[in-house]
Amino acid sequence: MKQFAVTTSLSEQIIGKVTRITKPTGTSRYTIRRLGMHLPYLLCSEGNPRTGPRTIRYASDPHLSVGDVLEFSDGHCYVHICASSNDNCLIVSNECNERCINCPQLDRTKNPGLPERNTQLIRLFPKHLQTVALTGGEPAVDFPELLRIVRMLALHHPSIHIDMLTNGIAFADLSKVEALSSVLKQERTTFCITLYGDTPAIHDAHTQIPGSFAKVNAALHHLAFLGYTIELRYLITRVNYERLPSFIEYVYDNFPFVDHISIMGMEFCGDAAANADKLFVACETYTAYLLAAVQKAVMRDIPVFVYNHQVCLLPKQLWRFTVASISDWKTGYSPTCEHCDVKGYCGGFFTTSNPDYIPTNLAPISLDYPVKEDA
Repeated sequence: MKQFAVTTSLSEQIIGKVTRITKPTGTSRYTIRRLGMHLPYLLCSEGNPRTGPRTIRYASDPHLSVGDVLEFSDGHCYVHICASSNDNCLIVSNECNERCINCPQLDRTKNPGLPERNTQLIRLFPKHLQTVALTGGEPAVDFPELLRIVRMLALHHPSIHIDMLTNGIAFADLSKVEALSSVLKQERTTFCITLYGDTPAIHDAHTQIPGSFAKVNAALHHLAFLGYTIELRYLITRVNYERLPSFIEYVYDNFPFVDHISIMGMEFCGDAAANADKLFVACETYTAYLLAAVQKAVMRDIPVFVYNHQVCLLPKQLWRFTVASISDWKTGYSPTCEHCDVKGYCGGFFTTSNPDYIPTNLAPISLDYPVKEDA
């Protein structure tokens, strides 16, 4: 999530919502209100003359919006919900029941304060918020907490769409899927599940959990049986890139019910950066396999998208399948990209990735076509 440093005399954790923005001296001043409290907090620049125990200061303007939900703690402001974005998430649990070698997560220790924090965040959600992702860690590790959050979302935001970012292992247990279906509406939910390959050896090599491939297969059928929409994800690594076309065949044969396939580039931070020697493969190495996979999907009428890639590194046949999918707070572009006509449409790259694994062979795309003059 987006974060920035702040200066404050307050020692307590503060969770509140931006209710007003004023610009008295060329820099923004933000009014922050907490649940059930009348007196607001002020977030303003270091040079702003306002003083008082409820004043919090930033070094550079974070450009917040009315409705943003913030947390102030440990000298930082964390923007949990961005009202102007449709890319927001709640961390249900930091813990996980897999040990993926490609995990970008930096902290997987249990956080006992998450339930209370999530309760406050949900109650502060902007009423117009359309989508929220439930994520982790693995959100289903603490299954009772997951059920509680889903019930609370249904109570306070009954029309919100939920993207469930899960590895799927918990849902190999049909009783858990049935319990969840009693509170989680099928028409307003998408399960986003990663399958690292079309064989147990490839998938389990990524998760480091023997038998996880079989459990994900069972989970996909359980979720489909109960009518949920499924996005199947495939993360490209050195271990699995050659299996991309075979993966499409496997999905076609075994999961005809999936809504779409998302083929994804990697974020090289956390364990993914630590294991980059095992995982990294240059885009130009796997482009032919990616193109073959997308063509197979199209021929089989399987909707397919390419996430987290730079358009200029892909053949033109793939451009229409690319999605600018990296979260806005960690999307970066090279100075070279300033001269590109498709910047913004392009996915850019992860600013959180180890710089050694961010492509440098970028080439701006020009959409200017020569015009033939009449003879």
